[in-house]
This record gives sequence, C-alpha cells and structure tokens, in this order.
Amino acid sequence: MAYINNIGTPDYTKTSCILENSLNIKSVLVIPTVGVQSSVKYVFGREDYFVPWACIDDVIINEVIKLNRVLYFLTLIVKTGSTGQDTEPIKLIPLFKYTKPRLLMLETIYSELQELLTASSKLE
Repeated sequence: MAYINNIGTPDYTKTSCILENSLNIKSVLVIPTVGVQSSVKYVFGREDYFVPWACIDDVIINEVIKLNRVLYFLTLIVKTGSTGQDTEPIKLIPLFKYTKPRLLMLETIYSELQELLTASSKLE
C-alpha cells in the first residue's frame, strides 16, 4: 500500500510510517539458561528474534536523544563471536524499540533481567 502524492507518483515514505504505527503486540519472553525471544506482531505479519542465553553478555538501559526528546531503550549486549558474517565482536539489540515504555518500567525489567543474568553466571 502506498500513497500517491500530488505529482501522481507513489510515495513510499508514508508507507513505512503506516506499517511502523500498525503495531498490535510487543512481547519479550525470558527463559533463564535458554534465551530471550522478542516478538512484534503487526497488522500484516510478525517479526521474531531469539537470542541464546549463552550469547547475552549484559543488559543496559540506553539513552537516546532524538530532536527534543530523550528516549530510553532496554538493550541486550550480545557476543556474536566469529561466525564469519559479523565482523563486530558485540552487537546491541534494543528490545522495546517500537513501544518505547517509560524509564520506570524499563528499570523494573532491567533489574529482573540483571538478577537472572547474575544467577546464571554463578551457576557456570
């Protein structure tokens, strides 16, 4: 679906805004010692991303300044290793990048994730 601008050519810049704002459900499932699965369900499909527990190095709250707003994202720091595809040794994966929950909610989730990561690192 695309909007037609006043010249008569398709304007695909508005399409991405429509799809980005058509978010229905965002969920993060954490299973200690197994991994973290992030799911986003849109009107026209879904996006799933799984990170194995052994690859998670740490979790942080990342502060982003966008124009006149300060946004906070809960971000996983993931060890990528030498798979040949990625040249970077670490990767940052934001968890709630579309829903943008408030800092207070992110701090609660952050503390729970930190407890789980700390407990699992003691078992190793």
